[in-house]
Amino acid sequence: MKMILSAIQGTLLSFSFSRNMQEAMMKYDFKIDAPRKNLMQLCFSPLAAWPFFIMLGMIYIDPTKYAFTLQRLLGENRSLGLFLLDGSLSAMLVTFGIFFISEWVFRKEYLLVGIVFYFLAKSDLHLHLATAAVLSVYLSRACYLFWLKNTLESRSRKIWTIATALNLIAVIVVVMASIYALDYLQANQYFSGSISANRFEFLTSMVVAFYAVPLLFLSAWGHFYVRRRVEPSFLPIYFSTSNWILLFNMSSYLQKLLLEKTSHVLAEHKKSVKQFNEIKDQSPGLGMNHLLTTLNKEISYLQVASSRLTID
Repeated sequence: MKMILSAIQGTLLSFSFSRNMQEAMMKYDFKIDAPRKNLMQLCFSPLAAWPFFIMLGMIYIDPTKYAFTLQRLLGENRSLGLFLLDGSLSAMLVTFGIFFISEWVFRKEYLLVGIVFYFLAKSDLHLHLATAAVLSVYLSRACYLFWLKNTLESRSRKIWTIATALNLIAVIVVVMASIYALDYLQANQYFSGSISANRFEFLTSMVVAFYAVPLLFLSAWGHFYVRRRVEPSFLPIYFSTSNWILLFNMSSYLQKLLLEKTSHVLAEHKKSVKQFNEIKDQSPGLGMNHLLTTLNKEISYLQVASSRLTID
């Protein structure tokens, strides 16, 4: 129970789904804390989005949201204003593409989704475009996290592939359910009360699902995975997550832990390689090539980590 609470605490203090997933995987890969705790933190990643829901609440209760509207601000630029209120399929596809690329490049899901909610609350954005934008942001995030598996090796790659694949599947399920729900509710005139009736609430429930369903999938998988027995003869390659160090906004605390771990393990690995080479020279028949290859690969990753962590 203490380990679970510690994993949840680490998750809540990361403040972001993506950041928590990457930090938890890096801690596992660099052997910081117990492996089970790091896997738990990885599975609890959706809980890290709590600041986002506080932001949505502030947008919802904002007393100034009707003080000015985007349509009034645009003035004579009616083409953009009309596009934002156009719920056609072509407008949805354009919006989907813009937000998908924006999330992939900038990885600012809170900002992008927050902008959508802000203008939806002002009735400056068609519900169809808002839905397309939100769907694309979460789908882009899931695809990007899954793509990161290409930078990993060995057991870390396997764990990350499974976790991000489950997240991607969960997101696809929510996307399909959201499109069906939107069509069903419109057919039953759920949004016909006024220009803003139930729109904010519908989009909020959709966003909640984008965190709740992955939490369910990841927790179910993690519950069984942490109980697996590891084959003692298997020699995994660690530290490949060093490739991520400059790819996201890592916490200063984790940077400090990684730097300490990197310096210590790098010195030990170099010493071990030297000793194994001496033994190999004295006893050429010993099969130590696999061990030396693993150590040298890990040294290369540790050197990458050391150089990136010391960049001012």
